Amino acid sequence: MKPLNSHKTWSDKMHRVIISVILSQLISITILLNSASADDSKKDSKPPPNVVMQYIFDDRDFNSLAVYVSTLRFPLGISVWGFTEVNADQDDAVHRFDLTRTFSEFRFSHNGLGDILNVKGLVAQIEYNDITPRAGQLLRFGIAYRHNLKIPQLGSVGGLSGWLQWRAHPYQTGGSGGQASLIYFLPFHKKAFISGWLDLNYSEKFRRKWVFGPFLNLKIGERSWLVLRYNYNGIEDAIGLDGTGWGLGLRVDF
Repeated sequence: MKPLNSHKTWSDKMHRVIISVILSQLISITILLNSASADDSKKDSKPPPNVVMQYIFDDRDFNSLAVYVSTLRFPLGISVWGFTEVNADQDDAVHRFDLTRTFSEFRFSHNGLGDILNVKGLVAQIEYNDITPRAGQLLRFGIAYRHNLKIPQLGSVGGLSGWLQWRAHPYQTGGSGGQASLIYFLPFHKKAFISGWLDLNYSEKFRRKWVFGPFLNLKIGERSWLVLRYNYNGIEDAIGLDGTGWGLGLRVDF
């Protein structure tokens, strides 16, 4: 067992402080935008920006904090969805609360392509990824298509509205490679839904690697959810980490 403070160098502490500040500012700014959008709801029917925070206890002896931001609107018709996830090191129960690894993903979408082709839900997309401390940054370029899906509701004649989004990013920076993926939101009750993703990553280094993560969300309060997560990451397996794990945690919607 390593000493309690063996890895807590000054730079590590500053790294965590900076991340905490950025996340708190992001939450504050987005909540303000949310309020402003609500005031203008009669003028603009688009949904306001929102923030979701999620804290997970993973069975691989580490904890995970994630902040998701969606429906941010920028000039020129660009919309942004993204998240930052901060994790502790795997297989280190003593330090499972020390959040030292980060993964950020932000998707910049524009519906101009869909307008030209008269295909609702089709967008051109640029995805930004940043992984610390290992892989660094990359950009992916491609298209995404999202469509609604009517799902039967348990115990009711009516149905619920879910959706699927199919994405193809055939080019990415940093060498040959790309990604194809499916993202989904599948409600089966007013207080329960499954969401997640299925990614196929390919490159010269990893060839074909699957990454997928379904989340079962059960509503326990007005803005809070109990979350059960399963995660498989073939890339983590390839670099010496454990890519398979279960997690249990809490989600809060702002």
